[in-house]
Amino acid sequence: MGDGGGRRGPGLAVGDPRARVLTPDEQTEYVGALSPELRAILASTRVTKGVMADLSYAGYREVGTFVNIGDSKGDIRAALLRNLGLDHVRGTAVQQVAVAQVVSAWEAAKVRAEARAAADAEAAAARMPRVMGTGEWQQARTQFEAIFGVLKDSEAPGLPLMEKRVQEDSDEDFQADKLSEVLNKEQAAAEPLTLQATRAGDLRVRRGNVTVPMPKDPEAFRRVLKVLSVSYVWLRIKNPAVFHL
Repeated sequence: MGDGGGRRGPGLAVGDPRARVLTPDEQTEYVGALSPELRAILASTRVTKGVMADLSYAGYREVGTFVNIGDSKGDIRAALLRNLGLDHVRGTAVQQVAVAQVVSAWEAAKVRAEARAAADAEAAAARMPRVMGTGEWQQARTQFEAIFGVLKDSEAPGLPLMEKRVQEDSDEDFQADKLSEVLNKEQAAAEPLTLQATRAGDLRVRRGNVTVPMPKDPEAFRRVLKVLSVSYVWLRIKNPAVFHL
């Protein structure tokens, strides 16, 4: 119980799933199941590997799920006691520190989620394309690779293509892609940045338009189709409730 992991806490009955101690290999597996964004947030408040694994084991693997554990610090502490056996009142000093670290991570995740929701709402009101952050893009790639294997950068859809795909999903209006605008990660890195004004008069940085040559042979066409197909699979993984994918 050196790192404050919940199922290492005292007072848990025999047979209680929280009493199960994860092996080092299992800890690594469960920490790897966390979304990259949530893992980074937890690491920023120095949450230990053991507690990260316990959170993942309990099902808190995405920022959205983690943020909605509760509405207040008290709710979070109660959930940590109930689900992980971490007691911020009667527990050891290590457990109390672990609770404080997770609560700090929850506050940071809540701020980030609220900022993202506000940005999405503003973009929708101003009819601007939705922005996908690099962390969100990397999360989609990690989830895809966990299922289908490692992608080359030349096979991974670039940020602009994924932003278009997410916007189409939000609008429920999918459009055929021009092959000259299907950019993979390598090609998208060359996109210039431009400034675009919102209705409120604020300036937002947007990516400019970059096109690539049309496929010259069947193999080049196959590579473009691979990027296109991956973009839809990424969207499906990101939002499994989308009935039309």
